[in-house]
Amino acid sequence: MHDKRKEFFAGFFFILGITLFFVLFFIIGSEKGITSLKFNKKVLFGNVEGLGIGAPVRFSGVNIGSVDTIDFVKESNIFDKNVIVGLNILYKFKPQLEGCLDYSIKTEGVLGGRYIEIKPSKLSGCLMQDPIIGNDPLDIQDLTVSFNETAKSLTSLSQRIEVYLKQLARISQTTKRLIDRIEERVIEGNLISLFK
Repeated sequence: MHDKRKEFFAGFFFILGITLFFVLFFIIGSEKGITSLKFNKKVLFGNVEGLGIGAPVRFSGVNIGSVDTIDFVKESNIFDKNVIVGLNILYKFKPQLEGCLDYSIKTEGVLGGRYIEIKPSKLSGCLMQDPIIGNDPLDIQDLTVSFNETAKSLTSLSQRIEVYLKQLARISQTTKRLIDRIEERVIEGNLISLFK
C-alpha cells in the first residue's frame, strides 16, 4: 500500500510539473509572440546590408514581427531588386498593414543591428503588389564619399571667400584714405584744388 501511494504522488507531481510547464510556455509564448498566429509578407530589396534572420520588424516603432527568410530572387531581377525577404508578422497587426506602406531597412543607433521599419507611405497613389518593393538602406560608404566631396568643396569655397575678403579690405582702406583726403580739403577749404 505504501509503494502504491508513493507511485501515485510521483505520477501526480510528474503530471502537475508537465502541466505547469505547458501553461507557463503558452503564457510566456503569447507575450513574446511565440504561440500567436502569424502571417507572411514578402519584400524585395536590392541590398539588405547585413540584415539577418530573426531581425525585428517594426511598424511606426512598434515590434510586430521578425525576419523569417532571406533569399535571392530565383527569376530575373524585379525592378533591380534581387533579394527577397520574408517577414513573419503577428496576425493581430494585419489591419494596420493594409494600404500604402513604405518598407525600409534601418540601423539601430550608430553601430546597431539592422531591422525592417514599416511606415505609412507619403505617396498618394501607390500600387498594391506582391511581393512588395522595399526601400534599400543607405550605403555608408557612398555617404562617406559624398561627405568627403562636400568637405573639399566647402574648403575651396572658404579659400575663395578669404581672397574676396582680402580684396574687399584693400578697397575699404583705399576708400577710407580717399574720404580722409576729401575731408581734409573740405576743412582747409581747398576742395577745388583737389580736382585740378
